[in-house]
Amino acid sequence: MEKKNFVTPLLGFVSTALLARTIKLRQSRHATGRSCVQTGAGTQADIPESLSESYSLIPREVEEHRSCYISKSCSVSYANSGSLHIRNGRKSRLFDVFGNSYLDTRNNVAHCGHNHPEIVRAVSYQMSQINTNTRYLHPNASLLAKKLVDLFSPSPLEVVFFVNSGSEANDLALRLARAFKVHTSKEKDATTCREPHVIAIDAAYHGHTMTTLNISPYKYNQGDEFTKYPDDVKIVPCPDTYRGKHSIDQSKASNNHHASERSSEEDAARAYAAYVE
Repeated sequence: MEKKNFVTPLLGFVSTALLARTIKLRQSRHATGRSCVQTGAGTQADIPESLSESYSLIPREVEEHRSCYISKSCSVSYANSGSLHIRNGRKSRLFDVFGNSYLDTRNNVAHCGHNHPEIVRAVSYQMSQINTNTRYLHPNASLLAKKLVDLFSPSPLEVVFFVNSGSEANDLALRLARAFKVHTSKEKDATTCREPHVIAIDAAYHGHTMTTLNISPYKYNQGDEFTKYPDDVKIVPCPDTYRGKHSIDQSKASNNHHASERSSEEDAARAYAAYVE
């Protein structure tokens, strides 16, 4: 029986949101005369010797090293208003080197929260054993695959691919879709088969491989690296009910759709922050 496939990234998921600052303990982010403050769990004594030099850098040095040795195409969030020097995380919170706390609604990797004690213990134990690829047999990979498939029961999805990122997952998903199209086309009259198309939502981001960039409208909306969509890519409007094409038109609101029903931007941000918290 033919197996149905789905792809799951092991380390990260692609997402976009906002980073809401919730506690403002304002201190200079450009301090030059002191080391970064250790916030949250752990002390200076806990830092491994191999990381001691990194953790001894002051904020000015961190910014200088970043500017000199990491490509400027790798942007820094909030650089226009003072970059965040994040040192620790716990649950849904981030902590910077000055002790400020932030509600993290943007992170696309720590989808189980920061510093989860059980995850820390499991990862630490596994790293002390082995960290290698899935070409070898290991009970963790086999059992994880089974548990993921069980979540989709009774769906026809029956096998998984383990990948390293959301970019790789989306790239592989496109390959699978195209392979399926080729396979089904061979079984049908070629004259009756429609050309394959990819539908992408305007302003969407799907990853950093060339294949996923080609279907990521945000890249076409900024810069000049990408200017023309491939012929098989179709763009549809973003379903933004606040300010998008499908938003409620207050001038045409009926008695059943009062203007008050249209939430403000602040209300939307507050509701999302409460959900993350």
